[in-house]
Amino acid sequence: MEIRVINPSADEGKKLNAAGLAVVEVDPKQAFSKDVGVKTILGVPILFAYNVRPDMPEDVVYKMVSAFYKNKDALAQADPGFTPMAKDFVGMQVQGVNANPDIPVHAGLARFLKEQKAWNDKWKIAGK
Repeated sequence: MEIRVINPSADEGKKLNAAGLAVVEVDPKQAFSKDVGVKTILGVPILFAYNVRPDMPEDVVYKMVSAFYKNKDALAQADPGFTPMAKDFVGMQVQGVNANPDIPVHAGLARFLKEQKAWNDKWKIAGK
């Protein structure tokens, strides 16, 4: 099948960013086996999350997120789908929170982000 990528315009990119969505560059050779008509794809990543209940202990979630962070490169080697996470683990967490600003952040993730100097005081912590 022939596919052609149409990137968002500069104005559309600004609107996406203003809505809290991060526009990222993707190498089309990493995503497609044929030429798609652009040298770089501009897109909004699908941010997957491990959603946990807000009453799950803070320490458990903190340890889980910290373990993912510590092992991010091994995860990417095991499955290339983890490569974006391995490249910018903390940034991906921030993008996820920014994409859903009305959803409170689990206290365990908040603790991790504060340690990484990536916490935004505008965000809400679940249960607080």
